[in-house]
Amino acid sequence: MKLHSSITRIFTLGLIMAFTLPLAAKPGPLPSWITPPPPGAIVTQALVNLKNPITGEIYTVPTGGYTVNISDSDAPRPGTGGPDPRPEVEKPEPRPKPRPFPPHWGRPPAIQTKDIRPLPGGFGQGSSTLAGWIDRNIKSDLANSNKPKPEPKRPPVVRPQKPPRPELSDETKVQLAGIESDKKALMEEMKAKLATLEKDASKEDARKAVEEFKKDNEARFAAIKEAAGKVHEELKAKRPERKERPEPPAAVKAKIAEVKKVEKTLHVARKAVSEKLKEAQDELAAKIAQAKESADKDEVADNIKTLIAEQAAARKAALDEFRAAQKEKHEELKAAQKELRKEVRNTKEEGSSRTSR
Repeated sequence: MKLHSSITRIFTLGLIMAFTLPLAAKPGPLPSWITPPPPGAIVTQALVNLKNPITGEIYTVPTGGYTVNISDSDAPRPGTGGPDPRPEVEKPEPRPKPRPFPPHWGRPPAIQTKDIRPLPGGFGQGSSTLAGWIDRNIKSDLANSNKPKPEPKRPPVVRPQKPPRPELSDETKVQLAGIESDKKALMEEMKAKLATLEKDASKEDARKAVEEFKKDNEARFAAIKEAAGKVHEELKAKRPERKERPEPPAAVKAKIAEVKKVEKTLHVARKAVSEKLKEAQDELAAKIAQAKESADKDEVADNIKTLIAEQAAARKAALDEFRAAQKEKHEELKAAQKELRKEVRNTKEEGSSRTSR
């Protein structure tokens, strides 16, 4: 019985070793990561399992004394050079970039449904809200395909570089500082005088106060003007010479004359209505002054409010009438300016008269 149990135990141990220990390497050269013991070294006579710390490979050597000549710190890391020990994984093919929307469509809808569907026009995948927006824009483009396209923008005008400003002398700088100081003093005095007016003073009262202040300080204003004129003459003398502008063609001159003619007509009409409004303002100021002579303050306030309301209504009516009367003139001015621009663009530019690329 003892012999039978010993045989059974040895047989079981052999099976366990057969299934748990890897098979010994086939005869041949050792792997490069294993170093054999030196000749004549005293080693244990038993199978030894060695493991590659990088790949995890297990190799069984016949005796002890064999060593692993690499460590996990020697493993090449991604991005540091050398082969990557990790198994290669097939990268998924990158998705094609979605086709950009035409700029004239504007921005797509900010709020969209969460469903996903193919988009029309080859724009990839997206919500039904985005699909409807694309479909509407495509139909709009098809409907407008026969319409004439706008004229291409004209290249930007290339202006000659401005010459450097002349350097001011120390004397001129002192004069400019004195002029600014005098102007500031006059402005402060004018503000102080306006502050003495009553709270309910009208614009006419303020205008009269300003004119009176200018009259009282006429000499000071004249001195500032004279000093500024001297500085201007000095700067003008130091100004670098500019090239004379080329003479425009006769056709361009004719268009310029037409534009100026219409502009002058509009200017005269504006000046006339401005004088009419100024007369109405003076009349209102006189009526308000007359209304203030009443002893009843409530009656004075009511009268002033009524006068101001009447003046505002009359002013609005006069401006509306002016705009209606000058509407045709404004259209005529726009047409003349358009013809002038067209004539200028059609004029051939060459040599010194060239101002664009």
